[in-house]
Amino acid sequence: DSEADLTDDVSSDGAVVWIDWIIGFAFTITELQYNIGNAAIPQTLTRTFGLQVWQVGPLLASVNCACMCFLALLPRLPVAMLHRNPVNIVLAFLSILLSWILASVASFIPEGLPIFVASILLFTLAVNMVQVLLLEYLSNVLDAQGSKKLLGLSETLGCGFAMLGGYLGDVLEVYGDAAPFMMQSAVALVAVSMVGACLGYRHMTRSKVLCMQDRSRLPFALPLV
Repeated sequence: DSEADLTDDVSSDGAVVWIDWIIGFAFTITELQYNIGNAAIPQTLTRTFGLQVWQVGPLLASVNCACMCFLALLPRLPVAMLHRNPVNIVLAFLSILLSWILASVASFIPEGLPIFVASILLFTLAVNMVQVLLLEYLSNVLDAQGSKKLLGLSETLGCGFAMLGGYLGDVLEVYGDAAPFMMQSAVALVAVSMVGACLGYRHMTRSKVLCMQDRSRLPFALPLV
Protein backbone atom coordinates (compact mmCIF):
# COMPACT_ATOMS: atom_id res chain seq x y z
CA ASP A 1 0.00 0.00 0.00
CA SER A 2 1.12 3.55 -0.59
CA GLU A 3 0.39 4.37 3.04
CA ALA A 4 3.06 1.91 4.04
CA ASP A 5 5.49 3.51 1.61
CA LEU A 6 5.01 6.87 3.28
CA THR A 7 5.12 5.69 6.89
CA ASP A 8 7.57 7.34 9.26
CA ASP A 9 9.03 5.28 12.07
CA VAL A 10 6.84 5.41 15.16
CA SER A 11 8.24 4.54 18.55
CA SER A 12 6.75 1.73 20.60
CA ASP A 13 5.24 4.13 23.14
CA GLY A 14 2.83 5.51 20.52
CA ALA A 15 4.67 8.76 19.76
CA VAL A 16 3.17 10.72 16.87
CA VAL A 17 5.40 12.56 14.40
CA TRP A 18 4.69 16.21 13.67
CA ILE A 19 3.37 15.62 10.15
CA ASP A 20 0.65 13.35 11.49
CA TRP A 21 -0.38 16.00 14.03
CA ILE A 22 -0.84 18.47 11.17
CA ILE A 23 -2.83 15.96 9.13
CA GLY A 24 -4.95 15.26 12.20
CA PHE A 25 -5.58 18.99 12.52
CA ALA A 26 -6.73 19.02 8.89
CA PHE A 27 -9.43 16.57 9.95
CA THR A 28 -10.72 19.05 12.54
CA ILE A 29 -10.79 21.76 9.85
CA THR A 30 -13.22 19.62 7.84
CA GLU A 31 -15.55 19.61 10.86
CA LEU A 32 -15.38 23.40 10.96
CA GLN A 33 -16.17 23.66 7.26
CA TYR A 34 -18.96 21.11 7.42
CA ASN A 35 -20.83 23.00 10.11
CA ILE A 36 -20.27 26.46 8.66
CA GLY A 37 -21.93 25.02 5.58
CA ASN A 38 -24.77 23.50 7.60
CA ALA A 39 -25.56 26.94 9.04
CA ALA A 40 -24.99 29.08 5.93
CA ILE A 41 -26.36 26.92 3.11
CA PRO A 42 -30.05 26.81 4.19
CA GLN A 43 -30.05 30.58 4.77
CA THR A 44 -28.54 31.23 1.35
CA LEU A 45 -31.09 28.98 -0.33
CA THR A 46 -33.99 30.81 1.31
CA ARG A 47 -32.73 34.41 1.39
CA THR A 48 -30.66 34.63 -1.78
CA PHE A 49 -32.41 32.18 -4.09
CA GLY A 50 -35.92 32.48 -2.67
CA LEU A 51 -36.61 28.82 -1.94
CA GLN A 52 -39.30 27.95 0.57
CA VAL A 53 -38.30 26.24 3.80
CA TRP A 54 -40.20 23.10 2.79
CA GLN A 55 -38.10 22.94 -0.40
CA VAL A 56 -34.75 23.26 1.35
CA GLY A 57 -35.12 20.13 3.50
CA PRO A 58 -35.80 17.69 0.65
CA LEU A 59 -33.09 19.32 -1.48
CA LEU A 60 -30.40 18.88 1.17
CA ALA A 61 -31.67 15.39 1.99
CA SER A 62 -31.35 14.46 -1.69
CA VAL A 63 -27.79 15.80 -1.77
CA ASN A 64 -26.82 13.73 1.28
CA CYS A 65 -28.55 10.65 -0.13
CA ALA A 66 -26.59 11.02 -3.38
CA CYS A 67 -23.40 11.35 -1.33
CA MET A 68 -24.11 8.14 0.62
CA CYS A 69 -24.84 6.25 -2.60
CA PHE A 70 -21.61 7.52 -4.16
CA LEU A 71 -19.52 6.47 -1.16
CA ALA A 72 -21.19 3.05 -1.16
CA LEU A 73 -20.42 2.59 -4.86
CA LEU A 74 -16.90 4.06 -4.66
CA PRO A 75 -15.09 0.68 -4.38
CA ARG A 76 -16.85 -0.45 -7.58
CA LEU A 77 -15.71 2.51 -9.68
CA PRO A 78 -13.22 1.88 -12.52
CA VAL A 79 -9.64 1.76 -11.30
CA ALA A 80 -8.70 4.63 -13.63
CA MET A 81 -10.94 6.94 -11.58
CA LEU A 82 -9.24 6.05 -8.30
CA HIS A 83 -5.85 7.21 -7.08
CA ARG A 84 -3.50 6.02 -4.38
CA ASN A 85 -2.85 7.90 -1.19
CA PRO A 86 -1.81 10.65 -0.77
CA VAL A 87 -2.93 11.85 -4.23
CA ASN A 88 -6.59 11.14 -3.55
CA ILE A 89 -6.43 13.08 -0.26
CA VAL A 90 -5.05 16.17 -1.99
CA LEU A 91 -7.60 15.85 -4.82
CA ALA A 92 -10.43 15.66 -2.30
CA PHE A 93 -9.19 18.81 -0.54
CA LEU A 94 -8.93 20.55 -3.90
CA SER A 95 -12.53 19.55 -4.59
CA ILE A 96 -13.58 21.21 -1.34
CA LEU A 97 -11.78 24.39 -2.40
CA LEU A 98 -13.44 24.29 -5.83
CA SER A 99 -16.88 23.77 -4.29
CA TRP A 100 -16.60 26.88 -2.10
CA ILE A 101 -15.31 28.99 -4.98
CA LEU A 102 -18.35 27.92 -7.01
CA ALA A 103 -20.67 28.69 -4.09
CA SER A 104 -19.12 32.15 -3.69
CA VAL A 105 -19.57 32.92 -7.39
CA ALA A 106 -23.13 31.58 -7.43
CA SER A 107 -24.07 33.84 -4.51
CA PHE A 108 -23.46 36.89 -6.71
CA ILE A 109 -25.56 35.57 -9.62
CA PRO A 110 -29.37 35.93 -9.43
CA GLU A 111 -29.80 32.78 -11.54
CA GLY A 112 -26.99 30.93 -9.83
CA LEU A 113 -29.11 28.32 -8.04
CA PRO A 114 -28.01 25.36 -10.25
CA ILE A 115 -24.34 26.28 -9.71
CA PHE A 116 -24.93 26.63 -5.97
CA VAL A 117 -26.66 23.25 -5.73
CA ALA A 118 -23.82 21.65 -7.72
CA SER A 119 -21.29 23.22 -5.34
CA ILE A 120 -23.19 21.82 -2.33
CA LEU A 121 -23.16 18.35 -3.87
CA LEU A 122 -19.44 18.57 -4.67
CA PHE A 123 -18.63 19.77 -1.15
CA THR A 124 -20.70 17.06 0.52
CA LEU A 125 -19.01 14.36 -1.54
CA ALA A 126 -15.53 15.79 -1.06
CA VAL A 127 -15.72 16.46 2.68
CA ASN A 128 -17.00 12.96 3.42
CA MET A 129 -14.30 11.44 1.23
CA VAL A 130 -11.63 13.55 2.95
CA GLN A 131 -12.71 12.39 6.39
CA VAL A 132 -12.75 8.73 5.36
CA LEU A 133 -9.39 8.99 3.59
CA LEU A 134 -7.72 10.85 6.45
CA LEU A 135 -8.91 8.31 9.03
CA GLU A 136 -7.76 5.47 6.77
CA TYR A 137 -4.40 7.13 6.14
CA LEU A 138 -3.68 7.90 9.80
CA SER A 139 -4.74 4.45 10.97
CA ASN A 140 -2.26 2.96 8.47
CA VAL A 141 0.73 5.12 9.39
CA LEU A 142 0.24 5.01 13.18
CA ASP A 143 0.38 2.16 15.65
CA ALA A 144 -2.52 1.45 18.04
CA GLN A 145 -1.31 3.85 20.74
CA GLY A 146 -0.58 6.63 18.26
CA SER A 147 -3.98 6.21 16.61
CA LYS A 148 -5.74 6.37 19.95
CA LYS A 149 -3.84 9.51 20.92
CA LEU A 150 -4.12 11.47 17.67
CA LEU A 151 -7.55 10.38 16.48
CA GLY A 152 -9.03 10.81 19.94
CA LEU A 153 -7.72 14.36 20.18
CA SER A 154 -8.79 15.14 16.60
CA GLU A 155 -12.34 13.95 17.27
CA THR A 156 -12.51 15.96 20.50
CA LEU A 157 -11.26 19.13 18.83
CA GLY A 158 -13.53 18.39 15.89
CA CYS A 159 -16.58 18.61 18.16
CA GLY A 160 -15.44 22.05 19.34
CA PHE A 161 -14.78 23.19 15.79
CA ALA A 162 -18.21 21.89 14.78
CA MET A 163 -19.87 24.12 17.39
CA LEU A 164 -17.73 27.07 16.27
CA GLY A 165 -18.63 26.42 12.63
CA GLY A 166 -22.35 26.46 13.38
CA TYR A 167 -21.96 29.84 15.07
CA LEU A 168 -19.75 31.34 12.36
CA GLY A 169 -22.01 30.23 9.54
CA ASP A 170 -24.87 32.23 11.02
CA VAL A 171 -22.79 35.28 11.95
CA LEU A 172 -21.02 35.61 8.59
CA GLU A 173 -24.33 35.90 6.74
CA VAL A 174 -24.58 39.43 8.19
CA TYR A 175 -21.64 40.50 6.00
CA GLY A 176 -23.19 39.32 2.75
CA ASP A 177 -24.54 36.22 1.08
CA ALA A 178 -21.12 35.17 -0.18
CA ALA A 179 -19.21 35.93 3.05
CA PRO A 180 -19.42 32.41 4.58
CA PHE A 181 -18.34 30.80 1.32
CA MET A 182 -15.48 33.22 0.74
CA MET A 183 -14.20 32.42 4.23
CA GLN A 184 -14.62 28.73 3.46
CA SER A 185 -12.56 29.18 0.30
CA ALA A 186 -9.75 30.79 2.30
CA VAL A 187 -9.82 28.02 4.92
CA ALA A 188 -9.86 25.36 2.19
CA LEU A 189 -6.89 26.99 0.46
CA VAL A 190 -4.90 26.94 3.70
CA ALA A 191 -5.91 23.33 4.35
CA VAL A 192 -4.98 21.99 0.91
CA SER A 193 -1.67 23.88 0.97
CA MET A 194 -0.85 22.54 4.43
CA VAL A 195 -1.81 18.95 3.67
CA GLY A 196 -0.17 18.98 0.23
CA ALA A 197 3.09 20.35 1.63
CA CYS A 198 3.19 17.82 4.48
CA LEU A 199 2.39 14.80 2.33
CA GLY A 200 4.80 15.97 -0.36
CA TYR A 201 7.58 16.38 2.21
CA ARG A 202 6.89 12.92 3.61
CA HIS A 203 6.92 11.37 0.15
CA MET A 204 10.23 13.02 -0.81
CA THR A 205 11.83 12.15 2.53
CA ARG A 206 10.71 8.54 2.34
CA SER A 207 11.85 8.23 -1.28
CA LYS A 208 15.29 9.51 -0.32
CA VAL A 209 15.53 7.02 2.55
CA LEU A 210 14.50 4.13 0.30
CA CYS A 211 17.05 5.23 -2.31
CA MET A 212 19.82 5.25 0.29
CA GLN A 213 18.75 1.81 1.55
CA ASP A 214 18.85 0.41 -1.99
CA ARG A 215 22.34 1.83 -2.54
CA SER A 216 23.56 0.31 0.71
CA ARG A 217 22.57 -3.16 -0.52
CA LEU A 218 24.67 -2.87 -3.70
CA PRO A 219 28.10 -4.56 -3.73
CA PHE A 220 29.59 -1.26 -4.82
CA ALA A 221 28.34 2.29 -4.40
CA LEU A 222 26.83 4.10 -7.34
CA PRO A 223 26.97 7.89 -7.49
CA LEU A 224 23.66 9.64 -6.94
CA VAL A 225 22.47 11.46 -10.06
